[in-house]
Amino acid sequence: MLAEVYRSVAEKRVAQVDLGIFDHKHQLVGETHDQGLQKMCRDILSSVLRTLTETEKVVVTMDHVRALRVKFRRKAQDYTRQYFVDAVFNNLPYDRHKEEAIVDTFEKLILESGRAYLQDPTGAQIPDWTRALAVTPDLREQLEAATITDASDARQYLRQAQDFPTSIS
Repeated sequence: MLAEVYRSVAEKRVAQVDLGIFDHKHQLVGETHDQGLQKMCRDILSSVLRTLTETEKVVVTMDHVRALRVKFRRKAQDYTRQYFVDAVFNNLPYDRHKEEAIVDTFEKLILESGRAYLQDPTGAQIPDWTRALAVTPDLREQLEAATITDASDARQYLRQAQDFPTSIS
């Protein structure tokens, strides 16, 4: 959706809105590249590569994908090391080996997703709103209902969190 906004709307007309509610939904990494966070990340990478091609006229090559993989590995190692130091300092549990295994999974995913994109860049296209509304005419109403439900759930969660004692007397 952000890519479609970037493509269709003048930058000066785009604004970020903070609704004051953040609901983080933890997801599993997934056993395969078609599950969980692996699927989400693969889809996001394909969408970003396609957006670069369409809007910025970047000719994406396998060299770009390899460079992205190297950059990801370096940043992930830096963050993993820093999270480990923070966890030790704060006496929090942290499974560094598990985190590094997940980094390995996502690093491989970059390479495989990049190859798949280069073989079929049209497969990464997300339908625009006109097409989505043609398939699901009440999409706007469904999104509105989902937003209201999520906001209600978030308010209930915040109320419960405020009632939870944060320290032991």
